[in-house]
Amino acid sequence: MNRLEGRGAAMTYAADDKRLAKWEKGLQDAVLANPGPWNSYDDDIKAALAIYTAKLSSIPGYQEPDWKLIKAMIWVETGALNSQWTTAPMQIGVNGDPGLRELLRTPQGQLILPASYRGILTEANVPKDGHLNIEAGIGYLLKIQAKFGWVPALSTDRPEHVTMNQQAALARFGVCTIWELPEAQLVSTMEEPMLPPISVIPVLPPAKSAHGPHKKAAPKKILGITGWKTLTPEFVGAHYNAGDGNYAKKLRYAMDLMDGKVPIPPKPAVTTAPPLRKAIP
Repeated sequence: MNRLEGRGAAMTYAADDKRLAKWEKGLQDAVLANPGPWNSYDDDIKAALAIYTAKLSSIPGYQEPDWKLIKAMIWVETGALNSQWTTAPMQIGVNGDPGLRELLRTPQGQLILPASYRGILTEANVPKDGHLNIEAGIGYLLKIQAKFGWVPALSTDRPEHVTMNQQAALARFGVCTIWELPEAQLVSTMEEPMLPPISVIPVLPPAKSAHGPHKKAAPKKILGITGWKTLTPEFVGAHYNAGDGNYAKKLRYAMDLMDGKVPIPPKPAVTTAPPLRKAIP
């Protein structure tokens, strides 16, 4: 994994057809020889996507990512023959990779992360557990797919006084989860340009004006999700792994291989040499 955002110098590979063809053949041979391990995370991917979708589906424009795209990512990032297949198949948080910190420590990441994952996904255990690595990797992918911006805050002083309509309005931006966050988790460690972090809950008291009761103060705003970028193999290649020029093509090949769209090469014919004849004296 070699992310473009917030990462120092790392080894990169330009697009190379010969390198790609060699990788494709290796993948196909390995999957055909023993498909079981390559399919072992299917249920984990689907379950994690369902949890994220339950949290994010109310935000306009959200579409659950294709689970086969996530599966293709773990095939490309590591693969069942890699020693890190069981610990870090999506490579998030490995070797100083900043993506996990961005997911866990920034307000943008916290808008994506379901409450059930907080305290479970940590910087210590995500690089060491394959199931958690996939859950965090999907979260980071959604974080870089999301569009963030400032949205109007509610004008009430207690969350329990928020009406159902107001809750629904906040849910459209995913901001209601900030109520649950301690301020210590709203500290940004990202090196990329970003919106300034916030350290307030989204439910704010009505502003008081020093110019009399008829003067309205400017509405306060909070951070929220305002939309989604289109999630394609090319987008993943440019933002999740920017170090491999063949990454998007690898993803598409892996998905085609899953769907049976890649021709299976015929097995070479087995030839046997004729038995040797004894020389006639």
